Amino acid sequence: MNRQKKVIIAAGGTGGHLFPAQALADDLKQSSCEVLFAGANLSTNRYFSKGKYRFCDVQSATVFRRNLKAVFQALITLVKGVRQGWILLTQEAPDLVVGFGSFHSFSVLCAAYLKKVPYVLFESNAFPGKVNRLFSKKALATAISFPAASKMLRGNVVPVQMPVGCASLQCSRSEALSYFGLKEDLLTIVVFGGSQGACFLNECFVQAAYQCAQEKVAFQVIHFAGNLEAAEKARSFYEENKILSCVKDFEPRMELAYKVASIAVARAGAATVSELIAFAVPSILVPYPHAAEDHQTKNAMFLTDEVKGAIYVPESLLTPDVLSAALKELIGYKCREMKIALSQYQSRQHKDLLCHLICRTLQNL
Repeated sequence: MNRQKKVIIAAGGTGGHLFPAQALADDLKQSSCEVLFAGANLSTNRYFSKGKYRFCDVQSATVFRRNLKAVFQALITLVKGVRQGWILLTQEAPDLVVGFGSFHSFSVLCAAYLKKVPYVLFESNAFPGKVNRLFSKKALATAISFPAASKMLRGNVVPVQMPVGCASLQCSRSEALSYFGLKEDLLTIVVFGGSQGACFLNECFVQAAYQCAQEKVAFQVIHFAGNLEAAEKARSFYEENKILSCVKDFEPRMELAYKVASIAVARAGAATVSELIAFAVPSILVPYPHAAEDHQTKNAMFLTDEVKGAIYVPESLLTPDVLSAALKELIGYKCREMKIALSQYQSRQHKDLLCHLICRTLQNL
């Protein structure tokens, strides 16, 4: 590229959207691109590194509400947001907009569509969200990380690897275990409910861990509980029952946890599934049942049925007994089988990097 290209990344909401978006931003910066983030509520989002990237809050909302008043208020917000997005695109004059889905990106994408600014979409889930389905027809490309997503999208669909910034970790396992204050000779279970935590999963896991400990199963736990109150409750439980653990409300350096994980117990957000594959970590996946259009279940079924790298348990069937049985099954023969399956899936992947797709697109503009 003869001059520095400018890319606006439209993203917001949960860590599942923002973590891969920020990983892409880091890759694009290394490719000499100027990057600006735009989306709803970035200035108050705990998953967004506000001191690291230029950003602009652009109002947005979802019209899929339960009453007419809420729908009307959402429409007003969207009109304001699209106007903000139009002004931003006029001032910044980006070469390309990259949308990461969710209603947090809608206003910026709508402004790009109306202003005829070229845009590329990234769909992280096996079942595409409404925003990406709406804008996919006119996108220069819609990048996907799960093959099943292509059935629900229009226009040019391109398989890519999800940006996983933590996959290039260089530290040793012993260094990562030292970070968490844990032992090297114990099987390590990492449990977390995604970027927003999961109260039901927290409560079910500690009881399952107790059952396993009572049966003399040797393990240690890294538990990210989602909030301080839940973390303190879990920490007290492990201490009372003499289970070696490291408990936090949130962990910004998830790469260290994946580095030491023998098994993961988690929700099935797209970023989580991609990271489990990248680090070849066998898992028990409990999809969040209220996720939009049940997309987490599709993600979990992909990792379970196609990759053979996970056990899928619907939350409606999850009990401490069920989770304890699944843990003991994994700790036995299945853990090794799944790790091999995950590694084999990795070796079969010949997908392009999302950053490479964006850079090629910029060169062709």
